[in-house]
Amino acid sequence: MKPWSWPNNTRYPGFTLVEAIIALSITTLLIFVIMEFINVSLRMQTYFANESTSQIDTRRSINLMTQQLREISDGDDGAYALAIAEPYQIIFYSDIDKDVVAEKIQYAITDTSLQRTTINPTADPIKYLTANGVTTTLATGLTNISTNTPLFLYYDANNTELVSPIDLKNVTLIKIQLQLPNHTTETYVQLRNLKTNL
Repeated sequence: MKPWSWPNNTRYPGFTLVEAIIALSITTLLIFVIMEFINVSLRMQTYFANESTSQIDTRRSINLMTQQLREISDGDDGAYALAIAEPYQIIFYSDIDKDVVAEKIQYAITDTSLQRTTINPTADPIKYLTANGVTTTLATGLTNISTNTPLFLYYDANNTELVSPIDLKNVTLIKIQLQLPNHTTETYVQLRNLKTNL
């Protein structure tokens, strides 16, 4: 019996070194492309999740401010209902926790955050002490300051925009606008307890 041997016209089975290197290079390239696609997809998902969260926070903040401004009232110390009306800050009095005592409320933008400070009055004598204030961050990622978009615009009974210095007793309507990099949330608030046409 003759030992087995390859026929003369047949190549050896398997890959040559060059073929193996080419196959390994293509496989590595495919893995790199797939990993980059997954990486980009995850970054996009994170971006859209953060953007969605920011938009939800701005809507909640607008709704909260609207509700509290509509129920504006004089302070329990006799102060006028609207204490400060500036483009990036407002201070007013409103009974936000329904305890028959008006709290002093401040909404202001600091850098890129919307913050609310609530001050409950002291008992006797009634005073609103800044040291008693509780500050909460309601929304982040705002671009109002960097884009020169006022947080608040103020209007009189004729819907005419008021300019600084603002006579607080003339304010009957407030426009609130929260600016994100790719989205603006805005609304108008009629100060019900201050309307002159009742």
